[in-house]
Amino acid sequence: MYNKKSRVSAIMAITNAALFIGFMIMFSTLTYNAEKGGLSAAFFIFLFGAYGSVLVYASAIPFVLVSLIFGINMLFHKTREKLISYNKRLLIATCVLLPFIALGLTYVAELFLMSAINLFSGIYTFFIGALYVAGLITQIVTIVVLKKSSEESTATDSSN
Repeated sequence: MYNKKSRVSAIMAITNAALFIGFMIMFSTLTYNAEKGGLSAAFFIFLFGAYGSVLVYASAIPFVLVSLIFGINMLFHKTREKLISYNKRLLIATCVLLPFIALGLTYVAELFLMSAINLFSGIYTFFIGALYVAGLITQIVTIVVLKKSSEESTATDSSN
């Protein structure tokens, strides 16, 4: 019964993790169009390239791990307390990593504008950011719904 209520949150967490894995792969294989940006683009990439890459990977890797672990656990556990616990932990991780992922996505969006495949990567970056926020909202809604739902034991006791 409770597993159905948290299934959307679990699927959203796993989807976010998969998209971030694709994002990190795409980010590591970027090629830059030197004709577009000129000297300022080269300076920006040289100055912020190492720090931006570290920021993207240092924030995305923990989020991917936490999302996969708790998302898979939410799909298999059926007790209300466990599902609330997993959603709370995932919500905490999402909120803690939010500023770092936002800075990383902002940095990457700037680099994607200078890359050779800017249209697809820009759409992909926007989609990841929107899905991240949607996942955050889904986790909050799931926690509220699970807390407001009645206990299974009291529902079966009152029916006897």
